[in-house]
Amino acid sequence: MINLHPQLVHFPVALVTTLFFYELWCRLRKEKSNQNTVRFLLVLLLLGAAASVGTGWWYEENIPHPHEGAVHAIMEWHETLGFAALGGFALLCIVYFFLQDKKWGRLFYQLLLTLLLAGTGLQAYLGGELGHTHGLSLPAGEHPPMHLHEHQGHL
Repeated sequence: MINLHPQLVHFPVALVTTLFFYELWCRLRKEKSNQNTVRFLLVLLLLGAAASVGTGWWYEENIPHPHEGAVHAIMEWHETLGFAALGGFALLCIVYFFLQDKKWGRLFYQLLLTLLLAGTGLQAYLGGELGHTHGLSLPAGEHPPMHLHEHQGHL
């Protein structure tokens, strides 16, 4: 079976980064961000995150993988952060679409976006550890290069 999770995860990573730097750029230039641009990025971000979480959950349920040791511990953190990120992106959309006109709503949106960018960075790091260091994104029967095994057990 094809695991689409490693391909889909790049969309929310790229979109939250793009949104953050677009908002920062507008703020530094003392310009109001274009609502259509932000709405477009937010909707794509939420859809991409939902697809990433959905395919990650599908992978966990349907493809054999380690259920013990360092790999499993990383996978559990990765899963927890994935669901938290999806909830955070949904909250980010709600705040932007319904509360951005209030000063506290705009401040909360900016703070939440910053936290989600940082959390997404951690999430991406853990996913990279699983996929590249531990070889979970490789086809069955293939293993990561031997020099990568020396990193196992470090979180």
